Amino acid sequence: MMIAQAAASSSREYTPEHMQRWNSLPSDRPMPEREAVRAIHVYDFDNTLFCSPLPNSKIWHSPTLSNLQSPDGLANGGWWHDPRILAATGKGLEIEEKRAWQGWWNENIVQLVELSMQQKDALTVLLTGRGDTGFAELVHRIVKSRGLVFDMIVLKSKIMPTGQQSQNTLAFKTAFLAQLLNIYSEAQELRLVIPMASGSGQLM
Repeated sequence: MMIAQAAASSSREYTPEHMQRWNSLPSDRPMPEREAVRAIHVYDFDNTLFCSPLPNSKIWHSPTLSNLQSPDGLANGGWWHDPRILAATGKGLEIEEKRAWQGWWNENIVQLVELSMQQKDALTVLLTGRGDTGFAELVHRIVKSRGLVFDMIVLKSKIMPTGQQSQNTLAFKTAFLAQLLNIYSEAQELRLVIPMASGSGQLM
């Protein structure tokens, strides 16, 4: 899809270096120049690229499921907010990292990421609503174990680089994408791979 030309007017207010503030990857790897990016490929993490475990609906009643997944439901933040739950995927971090979490990937999406990695004019982004404080290192280890390389791995921070508070995941992702498109306004293609109810991910 074509990037809206309206974004071009505000893109000059920022440079690619501004996007590094969103990036959880080391800052010694510079962001590509605006003119070098002709495609932007954004991949969601949970139940799109990676088949994150879900609470068992056969065990828990609906109200309990809601409490488990609420950030205020448990002392450590709930199902999606406690890194120990993701680290316990399969047989646990120490075992699964050595075997690259075999069986926990959406292989169709992995293949798309590998194609993005080969496309020299594509900016490849992993975007997740998981918090940067507790999950950055763990998400990096999971992705690295499979040999996947992204230009950016973006996790939700309490205060976004825009200075706004992250009220929810949708607002966080929307703010990130808006700034990304403002800066890389010369891109001709935007690909969003987002989660679906089936957990398989969908290309947009």
